[in-house]
Amino acid sequence: MPRIRNAMLDRRIGRELRAARLAAGRSLTEVAGDLGCSYQQVQKYERGSNALTIAALLAFATSLGFDPVRFLARCLAADAA
Repeated sequence: MPRIRNAMLDRRIGRELRAARLAAGRSLTEVAGDLGCSYQQVQKYERGSNALTIAALLAFATSLGFDPVRFLARCLAADAA
């Protein structure tokens, strides 16, 4: 996958993470506490500035109550469109 495409996918995943957080009614600080990181780190994930590890994705899924496999499938399908 070319580097530019990776950046585009990181931004798409970040937008979806933010949408999931807002839909769950959770603040950056609350999610950061669940993940064991700073709210600034959560912001970086949501902006797509930092790539998401599988461990972080699973922590987000647990915190926000979504299925990580469906989440990634949705992100990849939107990225391919």
